Amino acid sequence: MFVARDARGELVNVLEDKLEKQAYTCPACGGQLHLRQGPSVRTHFAHKSLKDCDF
Repeated sequence: MFVARDARGELVNVLEDKLEKQAYTCPACGGQLHLRQGPSVRTHFAHKSLKDCDF
């Protein structure tokens, strides 16, 4: 996913915003997210635990 809520509760987009290492949450379920980035993957958010979420 490319959109998450930051520590202030504001929506951020990995394609548009400069992101820092901080806590991110899923805008749909409120679950904790990892910011995934590297040379071989497109930057994105991923859930820390595999739980049911439609987003």
